[in-house]
Amino acid sequence: MKRVFKSLTFILLLFSLTFGFAPNISASAAAAQLNYKTKTIDVGKKFKLKVLNSSKKVKFTSNKPETVSVSKKGVVKGLKKGIAIITVKVGKKKLNCKVTVQDNTSFKSGFTPAEPIGILEKTTDYSVEVPPLFIEGDKWTVSEEELQEAWKHYFPLMVTVLGPCAEDFYTDGVTWILSDETLAVGCNEWDDETNTVTLGMPTGYDDMDDIMPQLVHETSHMWMQRNNEPVAFDVGQWINEAHAGLAFDIIHVDMLDLTGHSINIQWTMDLMDNYGFEAVNGQMGDGDKYSRLDSDTSAGMSLFCMDTILSTEGTYDYWPKVAKLMYQEENQHIPLERAKEIIDEAAGGKTIDGMKPSEWLFSRSCSNTNGKDGVFVNCLFANETMDDPNIDQGNRSTFGRDTRIDASAYIRENGVEKGYAGSDTKVEIFDYTGKKIYTQTEKLDEWGHDEGIETSGRHRFNNSGLNIDDLPAYSVIRCKTSMKANGKTYSDIGYTLKLPGDPDHLDYITLSDDRMFFILTDEKENIIIDLKESDIKVSGAISVDKSHINVGTLIVTVKQGDTITVKTPAKTYKFTKPVFPRVIPIIAK
Repeated sequence: MKRVFKSLTFILLLFSLTFGFAPNISASAAAAQLNYKTKTIDVGKKFKLKVLNSSKKVKFTSNKPETVSVSKKGVVKGLKKGIAIITVKVGKKKLNCKVTVQDNTSFKSGFTPAEPIGILEKTTDYSVEVPPLFIEGDKWTVSEEELQEAWKHYFPLMVTVLGPCAEDFYTDGVTWILSDETLAVGCNEWDDETNTVTLGMPTGYDDMDDIMPQLVHETSHMWMQRNNEPVAFDVGQWINEAHAGLAFDIIHVDMLDLTGHSINIQWTMDLMDNYGFEAVNGQMGDGDKYSRLDSDTSAGMSLFCMDTILSTEGTYDYWPKVAKLMYQEENQHIPLERAKEIIDEAAGGKTIDGMKPSEWLFSRSCSNTNGKDGVFVNCLFANETMDDPNIDQGNRSTFGRDTRIDASAYIRENGVEKGYAGSDTKVEIFDYTGKKIYTQTEKLDEWGHDEGIETSGRHRFNNSGLNIDDLPAYSVIRCKTSMKANGKTYSDIGYTLKLPGDPDHLDYITLSDDRMFFILTDEKENIIIDLKESDIKVSGAISVDKSHINVGTLIVTVKQGDTITVKTPAKTYKFTKPVFPRVIPIIAK
C-alpha cells in the first residue's frame, strides 16, 4: 500500500527531518582529490576548493586570474564571464578544477552555497557516494543542473548530521517533483515507498535559498527506512518533524551565511516553553492541530539544544547515535518507554539541566500530545534576522530591540483545535518597574495561510510608537496578552530584554553567544527587582554579572556543555549551556 505523508512548510521553524541510519557506508578514496572537478558560478560569487584525503601542503593557482581568482586557502571567486582552470599542487601531484563564470542573468537564480567552516568542515566526508536524483515537473523556477549540484553539496552534510541514508536511496534513487499538479500552497508530500518528494511551493519562492530548505526537510523524512517503511519513535509527529529540521539548521549553523534561517530564534526556546505544558501541545499526526507553528518550533529548538550538549566534543554525533540504536530495534515504530531508553543510552551518561535527556525532553511543553481541553492565549516578542543594510548582519537578530508581539489564541475541544479568528485581543507592555508603557487592542487574523503557516487566530502587533531607548540596559520588558471568550478572560505573559543600543555600546545576542540570561520573576510572573546580590548564588560558571538584577536580569557566562547551579531565595535550579544562548524566566522570590 502506498503511503503518502504531508508536511507543512515552516521557513520560520526548524525544517523537520526523520532519524537516519542504514549500514551503507562508502569507503573513502585513497588518492588525493578535489571536492569539485568542475564548477559553475555567477560573476561575483565564491566557493571553497578543498583537497580531500591529503594532509600535504597545497598551492592554488589560476591560469586566468583576471577571470577567476583563488586565494591561498582555496577560496575561488568569479570576476568576469569566461572559463579558467584552477590548478592545485599537492606535493608533486597536480589536480585541476574547471571553473565556468556566467553572467548573473544566465539563470533566473543560481546555487552557490556557503561552505561549512566549523565542525562540519572537519567531520564531513565529501567522498561519500551520492544517490541518484531524478527531477520531474515543469514548474521549477531553477534549473535541473542547479538542483543536481545542490543535492551533491547537501547530501554529504546530511550524512554527517543524520548518519547514512536508507539503502534504497542508492538502488531506487530520490525523486523531487514540482509539476502542474502541485499541492496546496505551502503543503509538501513525501512518499517513502518511492523516495519521492512533491512540493507545493508558495508564490514567490523562486530561488535555491527558498527551495532547498524544503527539499532537505522532506527528503530527510525518508532518511531512515526498513523495507520501504520508516523507522521512527512512536511518540508523535512533533519529534519527527523537529528532528527532520535539525539537518538543515545544523548545516547552516556551520556555514558562512547564517542570515535568513530559523537558527536565529534558538534562544527563545525557554521563552516559548514558558507558554505552559498544556498550551504548546505537540501533535501525534497531521491534522491534530490547527497550526503547528508553536509545537514544531519548540520541539525543533529542544532537539537542537540536545545535539549541541550531548554530542561528542567537536561533532554533531548525538542524533546519529540515537538513529543507530533505533535501526537495531526489531519494531518499525518504537514505543515511548523504549524511546526514552534509547535517548538516554546514546547520551552516555550526560545530562541536561540536571536531568536525564529523556526526562528533559519529555518535560518540554512540545512533548504533550494529550493536552486538556480549554482556551489558550500565547504571546512572544518578535525575534527575526537583522535587516538593516548598514549593519553587518552575521547571525544577529532583532531580539532585545524589537517590541513587536506575536500573539495567538485557540480553543481545544475533544482534542480538536480551532483558532480564535477575529477575536479582540489586548496587548499591554510593562517596563521593569511594572509601569505600563503601551497598550493596544486588535483583532486576531481570520483564516488563511502565510508561507504555509495557518494564520487563523494569530496576529502580529507592531506596537508602532513605542520607544524603549530610555530604558536601562538589560532591563526586562514584560508583555501581557489577553482575550475574552465564553465569559472569561484568558491571558499569557511574555518577556524580552532591552539590550544596549547606543553607537558606542552595541550588543546583540548571537547564535554562538556564551551568555545565559535569567529573567527574575515571582510566582505570578511579575518582574523582581529588589533582590540583593547576596541573595543569588551561582556555581559552575565562567563568570557571573549581578549588576543588572535591579532591572530584573542575571547574566551568566557558561562554557558550552557545562551545567551551572543557580540558587535564589525561592528555588535552586540547574541549567546546561547549548551552543546558543538561553533566555530563561525563573522564579526568584
